[in-house]
Amino acid sequence: MTLVDSAIINAPQEELGDYLEYRGAVYGLGKEAFYADIDAVPFPTRYLVDCYPLVIVEALAYGVPSIADARGCIKSYLIEPAGYTIPPICDFTRIASIYLERWMNEPSEYEASCKAAARLVVALNLEAKRNLSELLSVLAGSLN
Repeated sequence: MTLVDSAIINAPQEELGDYLEYRGAVYGLGKEAFYADIDAVPFPTRYLVDCYPLVIVEALAYGVPSIADARGCIKSYLIEPAGYTIPPICDFTRIASIYLERWMNEPSEYEASCKAAARLVVALNLEAKRNLSELLSVLAGSLN
């Protein structure tokens, strides 16, 4: 971790104390534990062409809904109620807080979002396999 990264993490950690836990990169069983420990993934990306952030797809695979900036292709695959996208011109923190509070106040709605997340990742996987198959067919045809 660089000094800049440390400053970005340490300042909120000092302010929030036990409410913020920084884990760094997680792999294998640590990743499973991470997703089991969280309720949602906020993804306030500022990257203009974010196309398929792995953290959102992984969260969906663990039944964890996400709230993300609607940048790049994110809006095309993060479909309600598995998660929500927020237009980049909006205040991400304010709107994400509204969604999070709604999930906290309506457990059945949150549960529906978790189930939808798990279903969505299955659909995304099937679509990816179809797209790969079509691409391979086109490539194979162009070789003949």
